[in-house]
Amino acid sequence: MKKPAAVVVSLSLVVISGCEQLPGLENEAKRAVRQSLFDPDSAKFESVFTNQGSGAVCGFVNAKNRMGAYVGSSPFVYQKGSGVTLVREPPKERDFERYFEMIKYNDASDYLELTDRCKGAAIWEEKCGSAVYVSSNKYCDLVNQGKDMMELYEATKS
Repeated sequence: MKKPAAVVVSLSLVVISGCEQLPGLENEAKRAVRQSLFDPDSAKFESVFTNQGSGAVCGFVNAKNRMGAYVGSSPFVYQKGSGVTLVREPPKERDFERYFEMIKYNDASDYLELTDRCKGAAIWEEKCGSAVYVSSNKYCDLVNQGKDMMELYEATKS
């Protein structure tokens, strides 16, 4: 009597562990998100859904950082053609102003990080249907309108 129960439990565990290996857009998104993380095996997913209007997979992932601590759930967007966008809190207006004040000491990657943070929040809102971070940053608005670095610089001076 105990052997059939053990077999059923073992088979259930095999089936459950293989669920994320199944084909499907949401599982494809989870695999892609894992590949973008420092510790892929630590990923814990919440509220993953496919937006039927945009075709994007949206959700939240919590994973460990380099120090081995969980950092809290972060939104992500997965689009079949574009890949994964890990959405971070948009920068403050002061972050842009500080960047341009110290531009000769900054690296181009600093500017790209600011603009990527602006774009990530906009992508979530467009593809997933609601604002995950409410921001009224005029510089992010300019970035999302396609303005270049010089136009943002001029905006910080006015």
